[in-house]
Amino acid sequence: MSLKKSIMTVLAATALFSPTSFAATDYPTRDIDLVVGYSAGGSTDILARTIAPYIQNELGGDQSITVINRPGGSGEIAYTEMARAQSDGYTLSMVNMPGVINPIIERSPDYQLDDFTFLGNVIFDPTAIFVGANSEFETLEQWVDYAKENGKSVTVGNPGRGGAQHTSFERFLMAAGVDVNNIPFNGGARSRAALLGGHISAAVMGLSEAAGNVKSGDIRVLAVMADERSPLLPDVPTLKELGYDLVGGSYRGLMAPADIDSDVADKLRGAIADMMEDPKFTAEAKKRLFMLNYMTAAEQKDLTDTLYEDMSNLWDNKPWVEK
Repeated sequence: MSLKKSIMTVLAATALFSPTSFAATDYPTRDIDLVVGYSAGGSTDILARTIAPYIQNELGGDQSITVINRPGGSGEIAYTEMARAQSDGYTLSMVNMPGVINPIIERSPDYQLDDFTFLGNVIFDPTAIFVGANSEFETLEQWVDYAKENGKSVTVGNPGRGGAQHTSFERFLMAAGVDVNNIPFNGGARSRAALLGGHISAAVMGLSEAAGNVKSGDIRVLAVMADERSPLLPDVPTLKELGYDLVGGSYRGLMAPADIDSDVADKLRGAIADMMEDPKFTAEAKKRLFMLNYMTAAEQKDLTDTLYEDMSNLWDNKPWVEK
């Protein structure tokens, strides 16, 4: 065999067994990390830990999906990590919109949207306004009247500055003509704990975030920022019903680093789509008060354009951090 032919044979064999080819054919061959940019016990973390075994089952094999929390910067720490991660399909991330968009509007973070490959949206978690079970406020109207009279002495917790709940609540405060002490916490779990402990008078979180506490009667919901009442909590009015034409909250799905092998990305997208049709998953989602809102990767990407415009308008009128 000539030297040239020998080299060509080796190159062909190398290509046949290259990591990319192997990953595309047999993926996954090892455990997958699912990064969450928020604290354990928060709504994104709860969703991630709920969907991980279902996606794992749809992918097949014995590999597991491990949830890893990287809280901080309203998700920015995790998004930055994802932008730098290897594009091999073994590091995925939960993505919250508009949370992933807002740092780009504020400044120049160490990532851009084209650093990611979108895999599909799973839920829309509308922002809800909560008070303690023993609160004097039975309705949103009562709370607004009190807030107008007491202003900055009214303390409201949110899961993080610049996140979906914080920014959607700021839009509501503008519409209501109210200015309160809007306190950012490092994740929804800590905001919820502050509300339960009586340290703040109200809190804004994703509806699913306090599902267990609503069921147990520890927390009361005054309103939800959705187009329609949640079938899971049909007695809770929407802001639209109360005279505020606002919808806001967090779209939560999954993404991978840019340049992931297309076959691996398609396999992950297929696993997410199949999970959304699984009766066991939909039953568990109902139990946890998840509002399922499946979007394909293309629809998820298109959503970023709409939300970028909405958040830019808010930033121009009421920036959530000092410029």
